[in-house]
Amino acid sequence: MALLGAEILVLISLNGYVALNRSGHSGFDIRFLVPVFASIIALIVCLHWGEKRYHHGISPWLSFAIVAVSVAGIAEIFLLDRLAILVPYEEWLRRGMP
Repeated sequence: MALLGAEILVLISLNGYVALNRSGHSGFDIRFLVPVFASIIALIVCLHWGEKRYHHGISPWLSFAIVAVSVAGIAEIFLLDRLAILVPYEEWLRRGMP
């Protein structure tokens, strides 16, 4: 449950930063969060489907919720990158932004 809460907190913080940042670029690369979310998905898949017993105390619905939030986080990061929102300043200039 704490893992799901941490993921949601990261996404809320990211969305808050997007809302408050008017410049369109950032001092750090948010794409570093993709491996974090992917690792969480891999962990849940290993815990949930690797053991056929009651999944080490993780309910199937909680596993699904954690994976869904991780996939949503990865999708949001790729969307922000594709729309050139919160990209590093050097990348922002390379893409021809004013």
